[in-house]
Amino acid sequence: MSLEGYELLRIERHGRILVATIDNPPVNLLTMPLFGELARLSSELEADPDVLVFVLRSANADFFIAHFDVKRFFGFRSTRRPRAKGATLIMRCASASAR
Repeated sequence: MSLEGYELLRIERHGRILVATIDNPPVNLLTMPLFGELARLSSELEADPDVLVFVLRSANADFFIAHFDVKRFFGFRSTRRPRAKGATLIMRCASASAR
């Protein structure tokens, strides 16, 4: 698993434990770039059998994720299927929360 190239997530590996810290100041707004990083990380976690525990936390003690604009995600139309299973899972969660 590559822990490089993340800008909004700080990734730490401690043996078989992977810790990702959301760091998108000032309030950890869930933006498309952060969504992309979470989807990428989800795919990498799925492909790495050595990770047994995954911890997702916030760099901001007052906010985990401050806002999620579901309408922004549904504005994207594509004829291609998502490449990352993690992205599919996140989109299903977003769809369910919009109902």
